[in-house]
Amino acid sequence: MSDEHTLPSPPPLDTPTLVARCRTLADRLDAAMGLAPSPLQIEIARRERELSQLRDGLIARLRAASPGDDTARTRAALTGINTALSLLFGVEYPSGALERTLLTQAATTLRGVATG
Repeated sequence: MSDEHTLPSPPPLDTPTLVARCRTLADRLDAAMGLAPSPLQIEIARRERELSQLRDGLIARLRAASPGDDTARTRAALTGINTALSLLFGVEYPSGALERTLLTQAATTLRGVATG
């Protein structure tokens, strides 16, 4: 029985695409540092969606792996993407003022994912 509201699974994410998208996202987060609060929140929401797509692609890659495949690098990338996503949620839903330093930490994390 299929649920008509279930989204299709994304295709597995390949390494060159992951690296390129992480670098682009890191650059966009750096550029967002100077934005006013309202445009910054819009930008953060966009980047959260992109990171969620990357995460879903990595999960699809892990699910598609054959038994015995070395998945350590994919799992490490997934951990980095999840970390960056959590940092962005901290910017979007701060306990006080906007935490712009979390943008820098997220960008650094994404660059780490890109370099493996």
